[in-house]
Amino acid sequence: MKKLRVNLIFSLILLFLIVSWKIPFSFSYPGDGDCTDYHGITNINANYIENSQIVLDGVSNESFWNEIKIKNGFITIPTANILGNPGDEIIEAKLIFVLNNQYIYIYCEWNDTTSKPSGINIFDGIYFCWNINTPNFTSYYPNDMNTEHMGGGLIDTWGTEFYFGDSHENHSSFVGNDGCIQEDGWHLGEINDIEIGFSYVVDHSYSIEIKRKLITNHEYDVQFYKGKSYLFNIGLFNDGYGIDHTISWVYRLNILSDDYAINNDDDDKSSKNDTQLDIGSIIIIGTISIILIIAIITYYKSKITKNKTNIKNAD
Repeated sequence: MKKLRVNLIFSLILLFLIVSWKIPFSFSYPGDGDCTDYHGITNINANYIENSQIVLDGVSNESFWNEIKIKNGFITIPTANILGNPGDEIIEAKLIFVLNNQYIYIYCEWNDTTSKPSGINIFDGIYFCWNINTPNFTSYYPNDMNTEHMGGGLIDTWGTEFYFGDSHENHSSFVGNDGCIQEDGWHLGEINDIEIGFSYVVDHSYSIEIKRKLITNHEYDVQFYKGKSYLFNIGLFNDGYGIDHTISWVYRLNILSDDYAINNDDDDKSSKNDTQLDIGSIIIIGTISIILIIAIITYYKSKITKNKTNIKNAD
């Protein structure tokens, strides 16, 4: 009987661990398929500020950044390791999106969770992937960086890396990496349209400002039209490169202005995020409750049996 109780409790604990491992608890990269199979697409509205001007230095000291921080706060996007890679770290990037009639601006900051005595780590950095025209945009790349599994099409990529010996001084600006992923891999010969301002606190944090024209008229660039929505995801290099970096789920940026209402052809499925987390929490809480109830019943049953045995022995 005692052995049966131990096996039952052990089985329930094992079930609890399996369920905990399978249920995602953060809005981050699931790692093995189409993003919309796992979660909804969270909507983000870009802030339209007609007279916004910016000095690219990676510091959010322009008045409109601070006004947005006070009014709306940051958008927090978690990134997680690719499924199957070592480690389970989640790194959060905090972002603000602003546009005027000519440019889109992005402010982004995140913590550096690895450190080295000499300062900037090798292969820290960030990139954005913007859907141009893939039928099934996702963060998932099963066979190298191409869009074949998404039904073909183009993805615009922006970003930069920071590494030992680079020329990016603190509070400086430079031309960022501007690439394009197509059905058969990377497009070569991309025109660089991305301007980046860069700031860091050694072994602590990074912040960048990104500037790009809304419309570049280049085939391999995403074109931002007011009243439209754009799917994207981000990745963070944290002392790692290639597959050794963290990736976010897919998000949707809405380009709004006072004159343009959003025209979104995709269903808003963002409520599925909360549902997914609620189901996971219910399962975990239910499993813990069952384990506790069985443990309590087992404990009191053993006490009753022991008391009966003592009484019988006394007689």
